[in-house]
Amino acid sequence: MSSTRLIPIFTGTGSPEHWAEIEARQADYGDDAGPALKNLRRPDAANPDLEWATAGFTPRWLGDEVADCVVALQPSVFHGQGADEYKRFRDGAASRGELALTVSKLGRTESGTYNVFSNHDDSVRLGDLYTSVNSTRLGNGAQVALHGLVAGADRDLGLRLLNATPALTWSTIELSGATSQSSFGDPTYHPPEGTIHPILVTPLGETVVGAWISEEGSERRYVVPQDVPWTLILDWLTSHGLPEHVPTAMRRSRASVALPDALLTTTELQLRHQISDLQANYEAERARLLGELDAERARATDIRDRLLYGTGQDLVDAVAALLRLAGIDVVDLDKSLGDTINADLRCSFEHACRLVEVKSASGAPGERLYSDLVRHVAAWPTLPGAERIDGGALILNHEHKKEPLDRTSDPYTRPEFLAAQTHPVLTTLQLFLAWRDSDWAAIRAALFGDALLAPPAEDSTATTSQPTSAAGVLGSPAERGRGRRFRRRQTQ
Repeated sequence: MSSTRLIPIFTGTGSPEHWAEIEARQADYGDDAGPALKNLRRPDAANPDLEWATAGFTPRWLGDEVADCVVALQPSVFHGQGADEYKRFRDGAASRGELALTVSKLGRTESGTYNVFSNHDDSVRLGDLYTSVNSTRLGNGAQVALHGLVAGADRDLGLRLLNATPALTWSTIELSGATSQSSFGDPTYHPPEGTIHPILVTPLGETVVGAWISEEGSERRYVVPQDVPWTLILDWLTSHGLPEHVPTAMRRSRASVALPDALLTTTELQLRHQISDLQANYEAERARLLGELDAERARATDIRDRLLYGTGQDLVDAVAALLRLAGIDVVDLDKSLGDTINADLRCSFEHACRLVEVKSASGAPGERLYSDLVRHVAAWPTLPGAERIDGGALILNHEHKKEPLDRTSDPYTRPEFLAAQTHPVLTTLQLFLAWRDSDWAAIRAALFGDALLAPPAEDSTATTSQPTSAAGVLGSPAERGRGRRFRRRQTQ
């Protein structure tokens, strides 16, 4: 039979039986209950299903003796709500020469009405000090990460909170002082005492989870989100928090996690080392993947944003970069010719070659943009040193002020105009979807069409203009569908 003793822990609330009586009175009075009774809500720590013994603890409630407790949850400084127990808990820790380890949940879990006279939504007073920890709720989807210097038990707690399911509601936390008013003098401002060591932070460096350390070092209070389950905290306390911060309490409980290595079996030591190695490898692999994700996001954003929202030269440069990724040789004609007398790009792959116009339109594009392309293709042979081309192509970033997936799939719809087209018209969204999937063959086929299949022309200055449909390569609007992968051209 195990000789492990349960560790006394102060819960900061009344017992489950106490709250059952309150709930029974609320039910009896119903709508006639006064606000003081009606607004009472059972805290999570008083949930009768919480398995304290499984986690290695025996709970102490309001009104119980708590001087021998080694942890206090949600301690209060208010009379009748745990102030006496909180003081006795700290006195007991001091008498044993131990750290007073406390945990406070803080923050709102739902948005709603805020106090217009305050810039925070929740707070907790720290002992007898003129010091509080205040919280301000972050928006949905807020990103947080481990602080760069966090280690040991704090790092383990941070990882548990990051991986909690469901995801937690994050709030920034900060220390604040207070102003006291004297009857015979000016108000006195008391600056905050102690420091908060950050554990989880936002990309702006704001602390969302931290450990407050009193100035004399006698108390260490962890401030965590309001919706953290107590089971997560209790498991962390027994496995990491208490062994690191109050090891004497663990030895009193004879918990195996606190035993010196000399009293552990070889297998126990091996398993402990394997667990440590597993955690270290996980953290290293996670850091590597996050680094790769950041690099890929930066690379993708550079092309994606300019391709889908760009205009002018930014758009031309983005299209050129994408086409080069598809293995296409791209020449910026404005730079090579030193003027804007013709199309934007000359693109070639194997023996196929096209002039490419890259244009943007905040709404529906005018047909004049296509007419400009036709005129440039016709004028191309008259330019000095002009090489053979197989026609042109128009690439449009149309309706660029709309979200990409809300744009019309086809920039031109007039049947007579579509029937007269002899050069492909592509949209930047079409190119983006193929680039997203690294479907370089689809991009080349959409741009060059039948020119890739035709044998090389012997006349190096000849200009041909064969009808080519982008829809025939990438799929018609009905076949393609919004957001679906392009259909690659099938050749015999």
